Amino acid sequence: LVAPDGMEGFREIIARKPHVILTDKVMPKLDGFALLKSIKTIPELESIPVILMSDKLTPEEELRVFEQGFFDYLPKPINRSMLLARVKRAFRFNSQKYGFF
Repeated sequence: LVAPDGMEGFREIIARKPHVILTDKVMPKLDGFALLKSIKTIPELESIPVILMSDKLTPEEELRVFEQGFFDYLPKPINRSMLLARVKRAFRFNSQKYGFF
C-alpha cells in the first residue's frame, strides 16, 4: 500500500492492519514521528514494526528514532538489498512474536 501523505497512511494502517510499516520521516499532514505516535495509541496497532526512511541522520537523531519506538531505520538513498533485509527481519519479528506465518 502507498499513501500520498501521513494522514492517509494512518487511515490505511487502521483499515488494513499491515504486518510491517515503512514511513518517510518527512511527509505532508503527518510526519513519520507523528504517524508512529498515532499508531502507538491504538492497542491492536502498537506492536506493528515501523521502519523509518530518511536522509542521513546525525547520531543524536538516529538515537531519537529508536527512543521513540521505531523498529528500524533506513538511510536514503534506499539500498534495495538493505530494504528487503530489514523488511524480512521485521516480518520474522512479527512471526516469532505473534505466530503470523
